[in-house]
Amino acid sequence: MRVFLIVLTAIILTAGIVGCGNDETSQKETTEIETPEITDDKESPITVEKEQYTLRLGHIAPVEHNYHIWSEKFKELVEERSDGT
Repeated sequence: MRVFLIVLTAIILTAGIVGCGNDETSQKETTEIETPEITDDKESPITVEKEQYTLRLGHIAPVEHNYHIWSEKFKELVEERSDGT
């Protein structure tokens, strides 16, 4: 019974710590795009709201380990496919 209470307490504390994390990594950015010549009389720029995310990946393996090598490859692929934004 005592072991059960210790495990239950550990699970509750872990859930509380993980659930109370802050969300400072996501940012919204508004970008103005100039439109080409428009045949109408309206020549105002279009405003597009673009969400920007920051991904943080961590591991405990040394830099020679496959986890680190795969993480670096993942970083390259994300930057390539998202044009670095």
